[in-house]
Formats: sequence, structure tokens, C-alpha cells
Amino acid sequence: MEVMHLPDKIVIGVDIGGTKVRIGAVRANGSLAAEKVVFTEKLFGSQRAEIVIGDVLRQYMDELDFSEDIFCISIGIPATLSKDRRTILSAPNIPSLDNVPLGSFLEEYLHIPVYMEKDVNYLLFHDMQAKKIPGVGITIGCYLGTGFGNAIFINGRPLRGKHGAACELGHIPIAGNQQICCCGNRGCIETIASGRYLSDIQRAYFPDTPINMLFEKHYQTSGCLKEFIGNLALPLATEINIFDPDIVIIGGGLPAMKSFPRKDFEKAVREHTRKPYPMEDLHFLYSAEDDFSGVRGAGLYVHKILENN
Repeated sequence: MEVMHLPDKIVIGVDIGGTKVRIGAVRANGSLAAEKVVFTEKLFGSQRAEIVIGDVLRQYMDELDFSEDIFCISIGIPATLSKDRRTILSAPNIPSLDNVPLGSFLEEYLHIPVYMEKDVNYLLFHDMQAKKIPGVGITIGCYLGTGFGNAIFINGRPLRGKHGAACELGHIPIAGNQQICCCGNRGCIETIASGRYLSDIQRAYFPDTPINMLFEKHYQTSGCLKEFIGNLALPLATEINIFDPDIVIIGGGLPAMKSFPRKDFEKAVREHTRKPYPMEDLHFLYSAEDDFSGVRGAGLYVHKILENN
């Protein structure tokens, strides 16, 4: 599918999350209009998920007064995708999307080109644009939210792997960890280093404290929260030791929480990073994301990457 350079055209960016689906109209300069949010649980019930998504997008586009300017749809999904980015292979947080050929289905259903990518690839692309990071070298992105999201760009392009399933950093195994992960495996680091696990800590030890206030109220006196920060550092340090990146970007809901201990987190990463290098020349940046970063990234990716193919 060939994409022409159409800076005046609009890409409909879609960010499908575990709890919300965000949609917006993105122009080539990154400007965003007609933002919309739909709660995921209202979408994926008894009906086929692909039909529900198609109906939501059709209604959204029909309501726009500039629908004639829409060129294509670009969808970010928290899932492993086929290498051709046509089929969702596994979406642990939205199992109704498993093995769904969403890209091909939507193109036929809506009669418009559709691109799909892992949501974290769009997030990292957005951050690289926002922070003016050159499209050369290696940039790592870790997005710490419900799960442990990860993306790697090498010379401006995402690392996808043989089957399209690369960068599943949250699913590296940890010795002695017997917890069963949402992916079906036992011992994944994500089971003890993710927002989902932080929710378990909150329910077990701090039931009267809202989760977004855990670090503010309890970090200095809580051994389990300090251990949690140490666990978050392990997969990132592992990946740094493998790739020796130029830049590391950290984002997601956890680092955005009030009083998230950035210094302790970075210190823990450095403690597990190979000396002298890459430890001595590590560069950490924090994501510029907002609620619609994934939507903007989805649109910009098509405008500024695929148009150059």
C-alpha cells in the first residue's frame, strides 16, 4: 500500500488501550482535532470486536465536517501483531481481539487504507518527534503502565523481529518468580513490575490510599514499594546492556504518578547496567506524552515515516 505525501490530508489516529479507546484527526504538522474517548469495556462484549471498532470509526468519521480530507486510519494496539501488521496475534488485556485480522477487515468494512502498529511504537515515535531526537542510532522507550511496554527504534525505524513480535520486554523470565502472567507464561517480569502489580500492592498493604498517591504517602517508609522500584529497573537495565542505546525514554502512567522516585529508579537501573559502558554514558529522558500522545504518534507515523517508503 503506497502512501503519497499529502500534508494537507488527515490521518485518523486511534489508540486502543486496556480501558479507553482514543481517536483524533491528525494533520502532518501534528495538530490534533475532534478528539474522542470511548471506554473499552463498552466496545468489546458479545459482538465481534472488529465490527464494533468499525462501527465506532464509521460513526466518528461521519460526524466530521472535514471527512473529505481523511486519507487513512492508523491504529495503535497493545498487542503483538503479525509482521505485515494486518492481524492481531495476542492482546492479553483485550482477549476478544486475539487472532483478529483487524487491518484487512477494516479496509473492506470502511473502504479506506488502514495501518496498524504496536501502541508503544507510536508512543516512542511521538516522543522522538516532540524531543527532536535524530532518526539515527538506537532509541529505547519503556512505557510503564498497566503492563511493561517497550519499543526500540534503530535508525528511525521500529525493531519488529522475525515474526513482528519483538520488544516484549515485560515477558522476560525472572528466576524464582512463579506468578502466571496474563500472556500465559509463568515468571514474566511484568507480573512483579507493572501497574497491575502495583494495584495488587495497593489492595494488600494500602487499601485506604488511592493508587496515584502511593509514592507520595508511603514510598519513604515502605519496603515493598522500594522493592517494586527495583523490579521496574531490571528489564530496562537488561535491555540497555544488550543494545547500548543512544537515548532511553521513560513514560507511562507510573512515572507520571505524584512523587514517583525518578532518582531511585535511575540509580537502580545504573546499578544493574554494565560498567564502564553503557552505564557511564546513559541518557534518560521522560516522555512528553499526554492522553492523546498515542493518537498523535499514530498520525505522525503515517505522515512522516510511511510516506518516505
